[in-house]
Amino acid sequence: MEKRGVWCCFCLSVTSVLGLIGVALAMYFTFFAEAMQIPDRKPTAAPIETEAPMSAAPTLSPRFKFNQCPEDSTLPCCNGLENVCNVTVDKYLFGAVHNAMSTRQDNFLAPNHKWSLERALEDGFRAINMDICNCEGTMVLCHGYCPVGTRNIQTVFTNIVNFLVDHPNEVLLLTLQINTAADLIVDINQLYDDTLSQINGFTDLIYDPLVEQQQTDSWPTLMTLINENKRLMIFHHDGPDCNRDGECPQGLNYYWNYASETQFEFGSVYDVMDTLESCEITRGDVSNAFFGVNVFLKLPDAAIATELNSMAFLEPHIQACSEQNGGRSVNLITIDYWSIGDTLEVIQNHNKQLQ
Repeated sequence: MEKRGVWCCFCLSVTSVLGLIGVALAMYFTFFAEAMQIPDRKPTAAPIETEAPMSAAPTLSPRFKFNQCPEDSTLPCCNGLENVCNVTVDKYLFGAVHNAMSTRQDNFLAPNHKWSLERALEDGFRAINMDICNCEGTMVLCHGYCPVGTRNIQTVFTNIVNFLVDHPNEVLLLTLQINTAADLIVDINQLYDDTLSQINGFTDLIYDPLVEQQQTDSWPTLMTLINENKRLMIFHHDGPDCNRDGECPQGLNYYWNYASETQFEFGSVYDVMDTLESCEITRGDVSNAFFGVNVFLKLPDAAIATELNSMAFLEPHIQACSEQNGGRSVNLITIDYWSIGDTLEVIQNHNKQLQ
């Protein structure tokens, strides 16, 4: 038994070392790609960024203004548009930030983005994807392995609440990936009881479909969520516990009971551009209300994000994925390097057509 225990510990150590080596390689290629534009790939759109260098504090200067509502209008404004207030949330298109905690600004290795998720909210992204980890007994936001980088959960969720308080006409959707491989097991009930429920105003903002849809099967409009101040939809997936509705803390529901999405492990830009493969639903039931389309590579690449986050690619890709899946409304476009490209403009142009 002692030999078996030693052997298991050895295997875990080797696995951890190999994982960190993989992260180091990813970090190398990420920074190499940012520093050296790949010669045989011509960007199809200029990046949205006009920021100062990374060493300086970033200033908010998006090329595209997300809020399109006239200042002198008497009509209600919802997520930056007047026409979407009566649109149900399962028809609305959210711009989603993949692994939003993983940024260079927050000192993550091999980051998915340059700037913080708080800035992404300010610029106009209304869906945030984050990984929950248990690192040495402390619940944090991390990506893959704890040494790669962490953010304080209470700080981040407090910032999200503050954003909603400061922007009373905005509706957000959060997806939490429960990362059990980073270190210790994540107990989602403990996460809710010890951290999330202790944040002032957080639970009051949550829209819970299990409670709210007992008398109707339809999803609410953005205006309804705004009027009722239930402007935060939260889902989770990949957790070892609480993986079905009825076992979760109130308001934190199992994502794949409500959504389906395309595959997410693309090796190259050409894999994403192959719509027959990249638009195929691989997780969640096709009858679920929400439909997410993933537009990022397995290894984050800023140069490739310039191409994938461009209007020239995203607009026809959204249409192709909708048509390939029976005309379903695409609800989330999930990207890396949110500050690069035309994603927000694509989102608002799409949502302007909704009635």
